[in-house]
Amino acid sequence: MPQKPVIICFPGFCSSCWAWRNTCEPSGARVRKIGFLNKLAKIGRLHLVEYPWFAIDRYGLPPDPAAARNWAKIYREDPPFVGPIDFVLRDLDYDQIAASTHAAVVAKFGAGAPLVVAGHSYGGPIAYYFAAKYRVKCCLMLDSASLDPAMQKELVRRFDSKPAQIAYSKQITDELLAAELQRVQAGSQAAIRRILDLVSRRSGEFKLRNPARPPRQPCLFFRAIHPHGVKHGAMWNRWTEAETAMFPGCDKVQRYYYLGADHFLFKDEAIADDICLHLRVCLEANGGLDLKTESGMH
Repeated sequence: MPQKPVIICFPGFCSSCWAWRNTCEPSGARVRKIGFLNKLAKIGRLHLVEYPWFAIDRYGLPPDPAAARNWAKIYREDPPFVGPIDFVLRDLDYDQIAASTHAAVVAKFGAGAPLVVAGHSYGGPIAYYFAAKYRVKCCLMLDSASLDPAMQKELVRRFDSKPAQIAYSKQITDELLAAELQRVQAGSQAAIRRILDLVSRRSGEFKLRNPARPPRQPCLFFRAIHPHGVKHGAMWNRWTEAETAMFPGCDKVQRYYYLGADHFLFKDEAIADDICLHLRVCLEANGGLDLKTESGMH
C-alpha cells in the first residue's frame, strides 16, 4: 500500500491556518466551522504552514468599532494566529519559505514521504514554487494569486505610484523591520499597513525575478469566477483570464472553474468535495494513492 502523502497547506495573505477551519460573515459576527481539512486528512497527513506575516493584520483590529468588537470576541475564543512576530526580510522570499517549510516537513514526517502542496490566494504561488523546487505528487492552486508576469508588473507599478512606499521598501533593513514589528505587536494599524505593502511588493518582485515555468508535476488550478460587485472580483477575474493563456499545451495542467464561488472556495462543501475528488484521481494516476485500499475513507 502506498505511503499516505503529506499535504502541505499554504494559507493566503491576511489569513492563517484558522481560515482552513473556519469561515465568518464579513462583519465577523458569526463563525462557522468548515470541513475541508477533515476531508484532506482522509487522503493524507496534514502540515499546515503558519508564518507570522501571513496574518499580520490580525495583530490589530479593524477601525470600524462594531467590526472591532466582533473580531475581538472571536480572537478571544478562537485566535487566528499563534506565536510572536519575529522575521527578517529574507524570510519573505518564496525560495526561503519553501526551504524552511521543506525542512520542517522532513523533521516532522521523515525524508522520502510523498508530498502534495496546496496554496490558497497568496499561498498559491508559494505552493507552485515549492513544487518546482521539490518532488511533489500534485500541486493544488486554490483561487491563487496570479503567476502571470504582466500581472506582477501591474502590481509593482501600483507601489511605484506612491513615493512613500517606494522609499520605505528601499530603506527598510532587518533592524528597522524589527522596530516596525514591535509597533505591529502594539497594534499599530499604520505599521500593519506598511508591512502588508512591503510583503506584497516583495512578493511581486520575487515573481518578476523568477517567472513561473511550466510545471513538471500535475498542477490543478481551481478558480472562482467572481460576480460583479464583489470586492477585488474584477481584478481576480482578470488574473484568471491571463492565467489561462499560460503554459499552452502543457499536459500537467488542469483547470476547474466555479461560477459565483467565494474566494475561499473550500468553505463550500460541494466544492471542497470536488477538490478532494480531483486530488484523489490525480494521486491514483501518479502512484500516490490506492483508491481501492482507501475507499473506506471517502
